[in-house]
Amino acid sequence: MRVNVKDVYNQEVTKRLIRVEKKNSAFVYAILESLEGMASYSTVDLPGDPVRVGKSFRDIELCIPDAFVSDIEKVLQGLSKEFSILDLSHLLTTQSDPGGAS
Repeated sequence: MRVNVKDVYNQEVTKRLIRVEKKNSAFVYAILESLEGMASYSTVDLPGDPVRVGKSFRDIELCIPDAFVSDIEKVLQGLSKEFSILDLSHLLTTQSDPGGAS
């Protein structure tokens, strides 16, 4: 499931939420950083979850401009061949706002 919202520039973006093992998170962050402008990401704590300390996973929220959704999907598919990536996008709501504005 994807949640479509507008970013701070009023552009349509697709939000995704993925979970990766903590040991793989730095690699995922590095890959996302290397794709300059194709997606932004943030490590998030899901509502109701206890503090992140001691967890063996990271939940990563992706904001993907619609022009790059298929490219990012291919990247995630490739990474999922190397390690587990759990799609938690069904937990996102359309009330989320990547810019923090309401």
